[in-house]
Amino acid sequence: MTHPTILTACNPGCGQNFWSKEADHKISAPGLVDTQDKKWQADPQFSPDKESSWSYPKEKDGWMLAHNAIRGEVAAMKLALAKVVERKCVQQWEIAALRAAWEEHFAHISAHHSNEEQEFNPFLVTRVRLPEKFERDHDDLIRQLNLLNGLFAGLSGSAVELNHAWLAYEEMLLPHLLEEEVGPLPLMRAYFRPEEVAPVVKKIVGKGPSCEMGSFIHYAGEEAFFEFMKQEGIPGFVWYIDFKGKRDQFQRCFVENLGAVVAGTPPQPASSFFRFCCQAHTKTDDIVTPQMHSVFGKQP
Repeated sequence: MTHPTILTACNPGCGQNFWSKEADHKISAPGLVDTQDKKWQADPQFSPDKESSWSYPKEKDGWMLAHNAIRGEVAAMKLALAKVVERKCVQQWEIAALRAAWEEHFAHISAHHSNEEQEFNPFLVTRVRLPEKFERDHDDLIRQLNLLNGLFAGLSGSAVELNHAWLAYEEMLLPHLLEEEVGPLPLMRAYFRPEEVAPVVKKIVGKGPSCEMGSFIHYAGEEAFFEFMKQEGIPGFVWYIDFKGKRDQFQRCFVENLGAVVAGTPPQPASSFFRFCCQAHTKTDDIVTPQMHSVFGKQP
C-alpha cells in the first residue's frame, strides 16, 4: 500500500478537476500501521487476514472518498477566505455566500463525525483496538468548529480573524484524516471482509444529510462515483431518483457560492444561493442543526 497523496484545491468552481497535487500546506503523513501486529487485535477469534478479500485498493474505499470530499471543502473555503482577505473588505453578499457554504460544511462534517462515532467505531472495536487519540482529536475539532461558527455569525467588515481560525482548523483536521487513512482504514480491511462492512456503508449512505452525499459525488466525479455504486452494490436507478439531485444541490449551495466569492462577483440569481440548503437527517445528543450560536449542543 502507498501513503495517500496530499491534495489541495485549485478552484472551487472547476468541478471534477478540483484537485491539484501542488500542496500549499505541509502535513507529515504518518506511516501505515502494521495490521499484523497483534496489539490491534481485540478478539482472538478474528485474525487480520481479510485484506486479500478486498477487490479494490483502499484509495477507492468510501471512507477515503468521503475524506477527499471534506478536504475539497476545506480547501475551497480556504481559497474563498483568502480572496476576501486580499480584497480587505467583506461585502454583504459575500457574507451571505460564505455563511451558506459554511452551513453546508457544518452539516457535512457533523454527519461525518457522527458516522464514525456512532456507526463505524462501534463496528470496528468488535475486532480492532483503536487508539484513544481519535476521540481526543474529535473533541479538539468540536471546539474549533464552535469557534468558527461564532466567527461566521459575527462576520462583518474584515475576515482576517475568520481566515486565521480556518487555517488553524485545516491544520487540525487534515492530519486527523490522514491518520484515519493509515490506521483504522487498513485495520478495517485486515479484520473485516467487504460483505461484512457493506451494511454499515449502506446505512450511512441512506441516513446522511444531502450535502454529505452531494459533496462525496462532486469531489469524486461521476465516473469514480458510478464505480463506487457498483462496488457497494447500489442499484443504478438510485442515481436518478436521489444521488444526482443531491450532487446538483451541493454544487448550487456550496461550490457556486464559493466560486462567486473567489471571482468577486455575486451569484445570479442571488436568491437561489443565499439560503440554508443542507438539513441534517442524523439525530445525536451532541450535534444540533446549525443556528449560528453553537455548532454542538454540548461543549467537550
